[in-house]
Amino acid sequence: STRRGRSSTSLTAAGEEFCVTICTPDGERKAQSVKIIDPNRAVTPHWIARNDFVSLVADKAAADPGITVLEGVTATHLELMQGEANAGRVRVKYSETNAFDEQMLEPWLVVGADGARSMVRDTINTWTQEGLDADEPGAGRGPLAAFRRWRRSDRFELESVPSPAAGLRYKVLNLPGSYPLDGKRGGEPATPSMTYSYRSSYAGKDSYRETRMGLLPRVQKDDVRTSNFITPPDHALWTDPTLQTAEGMWAFLEESFPQLDLKRVLGGTGEVERFAASRGGTFPMSTTTKGGAAFPVSSGAVSEGKDAAPLVLAGTGSGAGETAIVLVGDAMHHFPPDVGQGVNSALEDVMELGKALEELDTFQEAANLDSNKNTSTSTSAGAGAGAGAGAEAGAGADAGAGAGAESSIKAT
Repeated sequence: STRRGRSSTSLTAAGEEFCVTICTPDGERKAQSVKIIDPNRAVTPHWIARNDFVSLVADKAAADPGITVLEGVTATHLELMQGEANAGRVRVKYSETNAFDEQMLEPWLVVGADGARSMVRDTINTWTQEGLDADEPGAGRGPLAAFRRWRRSDRFELESVPSPAAGLRYKVLNLPGSYPLDGKRGGEPATPSMTYSYRSSYAGKDSYRETRMGLLPRVQKDDVRTSNFITPPDHALWTDPTLQTAEGMWAFLEESFPQLDLKRVLGGTGEVERFAASRGGTFPMSTTTKGGAAFPVSSGAVSEGKDAAPLVLAGTGSGAGETAIVLVGDAMHHFPPDVGQGVNSALEDVMELGKALEELDTFQEAANLDSNKNTSTSTSAGAGAGAGAGAEAGAGADAGAGAGAESSIKAT
């Protein structure tokens, strides 16, 4: 896939080690590296910016004649279809932005890739908690009857998982793709494909003002590089009112990082002024469902639970013609945005789901539907920007919750 004529390989920086150049206030630089390749997995790591990644996946989806991409729409809710003939079927309702009328899809598979505030997850959580036990009165009647062969469950409720990153606050300062690495001495330019960590002159002296500035790799020389400031919530960046002003922020940055000639790099761009005014964001608590990955669950249809692979489908529903719903990415497990854990786990979810679907004899046979109903729907919105076929790109620093592009994808 390409974006504006560039191949995917030109958009990424790959390597078998995580290499970082540490730049200290005295102008010294020291390179460190850590192996990140798992010898048991034949994969090569790549670095890619979120907007490039989203564009690549969107281009790939648009080029596939079997995929219809609906842009500018929001999936509003799921509902169980009525009538005995539709037992176990689910309808997806969606609407265009600023439109009042709703439209509908009746898929055999719904992939909930709609982020940490997942409407899909919340809906099936309500269904599973409202479902009657099989031996209760009324278990065979009503819109939930098809799903009441299973006992009540809280498996789609979220539970928090401790993370040392939760609660940290962040801001992003945008730097040019290449700039003078040696500060006022001039000389060698920064290499876009290298990772840099600038250490503060306050290190070991003043924890209230100490911070670091980290830059992850980019390939294109003309690309903007985002430098991340990640601190505890009581740091001066958030509590010192002078750092909310352009003058105060300029003074703070120049005092903190004398090894970088910021006036030369950012003077006149307005970037430091924007950075001072930015409210930044807060790393969320890690969350995961209590074992829930797919719905409905029948004997042998879906293997799930804390000790089971989360996305192992041997069929698409609990019975002939029923709709299956699968969660991927932040909708199922939500991470603080540390070195791409969120987007990488989402991609792994999608790969596992793809493998499970490939094991089915045919989509038609699995769903037992007429050909005009043989569709699947993926919804993506919210903090994870819609990234095509179910993958989520986590909200980048300073993007804020809910900043992701919204989209729905219907694959036939």
